[in-house]
This record gives sequence, structure tokens and C-alpha cells, in this order.
Amino acid sequence: MDAKRPKTGPRSQPVQAQAQDTSASAVLEPLPLDFEFVPSREHQAQMTFVKGLVARIANPKLTSSILPKVQSLNPLESLKHLRRVRKDRESNALEIVLCTLPKECDFDAAQATFLSLLTACGLDKTALTHAYVHDLPAFPPLTRAQYDAAAALWPTAYHENKALTARLALKDISQAAARYFRMAMLRAVELASSAPSGCQCAVVVGCPDSQQILVTALDARRNHPLHHAVLVAIEKIGDWRKQQRQKAAETAPAGGEASDAAQLQNGDEYLLTGLDVFSSHEPCPMCAMALVHSRTGRLFYGVEIPNGGISTQLRIHSEPMLN
Repeated sequence: MDAKRPKTGPRSQPVQAQAQDTSASAVLEPLPLDFEFVPSREHQAQMTFVKGLVARIANPKLTSSILPKVQSLNPLESLKHLRRVRKDRESNALEIVLCTLPKECDFDAAQATFLSLLTACGLDKTALTHAYVHDLPAFPPLTRAQYDAAAALWPTAYHENKALTARLALKDISQAAARYFRMAMLRAVELASSAPSGCQCAVVVGCPDSQQILVTALDARRNHPLHHAVLVAIEKIGDWRKQQRQKAAETAPAGGEASDAAQLQNGDEYLLTGLDVFSSHEPCPMCAMALVHSRTGRLFYGVEIPNGGISTQLRIHSEPMLN
């Protein structure tokens, strides 16, 4: 399930200031309609680094004989995304990653490790020189931003996910789709703003093909603690799909095969497959799980909430065990 939310600039300022109040009046006015994609925590994480011991290869012609020995002793299984050897831009010399080091490793400990590695590899002290401690990218980059941070320190393998890159930059959204998103999102905000006191959220479900709103729903927890707006909307979509199935069955030719809509299995009418959900507020964990189980294609929401299930506390929409 894709998740997008309107942005107002730096996420830490206007959004967090509004997130303390989860009532309908907390909706940003005027509503910002520049959307941003909400990726998984792994894709949004800043690149981290580990300490590594690096040395210069004195004679570049011996690289092919030195590299197998070092790799055999320290294969660096957790750093397979790094190139083991690089050419230093300033000295133009070849450098090799020998091993990783603990965070608290000091200069003397690093030198002792270097000398023991030379002995273990059966290398002469002149084969590798100018040993020093260097920061190395700790994990394979998943986004361009992570790759840029990693490659600035050491050559790193990166296989760009062009579809994800387009989503992060919102380049896969047409002008017509953007108008549809704004129309549906504004409708959700209008419903939340005009809702009776106690309604904390409003939800709109739209069809991306027709770009029409199918159902709207308001928070009804005054009547029942589980009647969150998202759950009410899913129930309404179930009724709508059931009506579509009945219409298809009634219009099917006599003796002919029923259409796909009429052949829906029990429970399929509750699925949000192929539909978009627009919520005035970030769904809570319960509602986020309901959206995932309903196979929602895309979710758009406005105000973050302290216990949110999409971007504030959890990233339920990106959990691999659920999708």
C-alpha cells in the first residue's frame, strides 16, 4: 500500500505543531496540497557508517595477489555493497579495506590490528602502507540520497529502484491525477471541518479510474469505540461493492455466465483493491491494519497524529510480512 501525505515544508515544524490536537479543528488551514510519499523506515533512514581499517597498496601491480589474501582472512560479509579497493582521489594510489573496527578503537589498537593482519596474510610490511581508520557505509543504499552519502566516503554498489525514485519525487503523478487527489483530499477536510463535535476524522474513498468519489465516512466513536472513520468507510465500500454485484447479476443474460462482479467470493466486497483512500488525519494502527488487510492501493492523509500507524509511530503500510 502506498501512502502519501500533504507537506508544508520541513516535516518537523508545521506538521508536529498540529499533531498534538487530533480533533477536526486540527486540520491545517489552508490545507497544503503538495504531496510527499511516505516510504518505509529503511528507505527514509539516514546512511550510517562503521569504522574500517584502510591501507595503501604500495605496488598496484600486486593488487591481484594481495586482494584474495585479505578477502580470505576478512570477507566482510556485512559490507558486500562496498568495493574492496578504490583509487584515492588526492594521492591517486590504490587503497584497500582490510577489516572493520570497533567504535572505541584508538590509533594504537588500529596499528596493532594492521600489523597482525599483515602477518596473518603473509604479507611483507612494505606491501601495505599508510594504514588509517576510515568511515565506511554500514548498509546497502536503497535510495539516491543514501547512495550519495555513502559514495562520498567510499565506492558503493547501488541498483536504483526507478519506480521508487519516481514515487519519492512524485514524478509518476499526472496533472489529471493531481487534480483528482486535491479534489478528494479537500472533500475529506471539508467533511472533518464541518463534522459534529467529537468527530476526529473524515474519510473519502475514490476510484482512480473514474476519478470519482464513491463513499464518504465520518468518525462515529460516539456510538461505538470501534467505529473509526476508516472502518466506517470500509463497511460502506462493502455495501457499495455488494450493490455492484447485485446489479451485475440482474443484468447478466439469462442462462449466460455471470460477470466477474457477480462472481465475487464471500468477503471480497470489503476489499479496497484498486481504490484510493483520503483521510483528513493519519490512520491509527488499527485503521492502518484494516487498510492493509483491505488491500488498499493508495492512502492519502493530512494531519499526523501522535499514535499514528503510517508515519508517526509505525510504518504498517511498509511491513514486508503484511504486504
